[in-house]
Amino acid sequence: MRRKWQNRKGRTGRILCPLTAFAVTAAFVIGTPPLSGEAWAVELDRGCAIQVTPVEEGGNPAEGQPGEKVDIAIDLYLVAEAREVDGYDTYDYLIGMDSPYYAAAMAYVQSGEGQGWEYEQDAQGLIFRYSPAQEAEGTGWEGLAREVAAVVLRGEAEIPTAAAGAAGERIADLSPGLYLVVARGSALTEKEEYVTELDTETGDRELATIAYTAGQLYQFMPQLVSVPGKEPENGSITTAGQGEWLYELLGVELKPIVGPRYASLEIVKSLGSYDMPATFVFQVEAVQGEQNVYSDVVSISFDGNSGEAKSVLLEEKIPAGAQVSVTEVYSGAGYELSGLAVSAEGIPQEALSYTVDSGTGQAVIASIPSGSGGTGAAARVTFTNEPNGSGNNGGAITNHFERSGADADWNWNQYRYDAASGSWGWNSGLPAVTDTTVR
Repeated sequence: MRRKWQNRKGRTGRILCPLTAFAVTAAFVIGTPPLSGEAWAVELDRGCAIQVTPVEEGGNPAEGQPGEKVDIAIDLYLVAEAREVDGYDTYDYLIGMDSPYYAAAMAYVQSGEGQGWEYEQDAQGLIFRYSPAQEAEGTGWEGLAREVAAVVLRGEAEIPTAAAGAAGERIADLSPGLYLVVARGSALTEKEEYVTELDTETGDRELATIAYTAGQLYQFMPQLVSVPGKEPENGSITTAGQGEWLYELLGVELKPIVGPRYASLEIVKSLGSYDMPATFVFQVEAVQGEQNVYSDVVSISFDGNSGEAKSVLLEEKIPAGAQVSVTEVYSGAGYELSGLAVSAEGIPQEALSYTVDSGTGQAVIASIPSGSGGTGAAARVTFTNEPNGSGNNGGAITNHFERSGADADWNWNQYRYDAASGSWGWNSGLPAVTDTTVR
């Protein structure tokens, strides 16, 4: 299920010279003065470290009630090396021509997207920096992160990480440069499991990665982090002052999009033997706490061309962890229920706790699991029916009411299933229905 994502936009500070670095973690442009007797030149032969702050589920930190730690792995990919700028206390970025990121980064900076990119080419490769105009919206790093993340997450080549660890751990021995930070659930090791896409407000699709707990889904946009950085001044990370360089960036924040995790339910109708066309109707109810979180009626119809098994998939419709009941409320006039079973697709069977009652035609899943992200996992309820020997045909009707305006009469129509012919069709010529009749 797709959810909305909103860009996080920051404001830039004043540009003091055209050669600037950028503290991606703080979303502030770094203005850089020339070296002076009081400035400490950046040392690009020193090792660096990054620590990503853990993400917590629930709790209230403001009231001293921390939540449970979400199990998140951090993968770091070195996108560009730091390149010293002579005479200035700063560095540019260099992507070699043989780098898997070269083509994507070159195309992006040449496009001018995000504004403020400066670049040049030499025998080594692409040298670039980000220098947006004063008060410009500093969205260029988001765009570059998106492009290089596509190389890592969607590209055919398997690109090795520069380093990896868990959220909360200090990841050390990093070369100075620009890193792509990929956050994912620690148990999700295959890209098919943790890579997804989000719909943006502009209608575009953005790459994201996921982690999850039993009831919540965490989605992370790709993020770029540059090391080393400068000490904060007045609450902002900037090299405009005379502070020392930070070769360890501790407390890099992930800003996940958090929402409820959803589970899938498949309802299967199996006929022990086919006797005549029929429609079977199922009531689905889901309760979480004391709240009804899902309710639906679904039907499965058979004719002579349907075979002996059909199913309906409610894909990522039900909040994970909810108690779900599935009841066969209509079994077809010529059939009777003979079997009822609960199983799982892509979910360990031991993860399902359930009860079945063939007498009432109801299965109850105590806490519906969602399985691993991106695997199409679903809990499955299978109803088996046999002909009852009555020779009766059955049908089904869906009443449909609509009107063209608030003051117009209601129009009534029916979508009917004719068991004899095994087809659905509209029943035309029904009279108009007034508000009074509907109520």
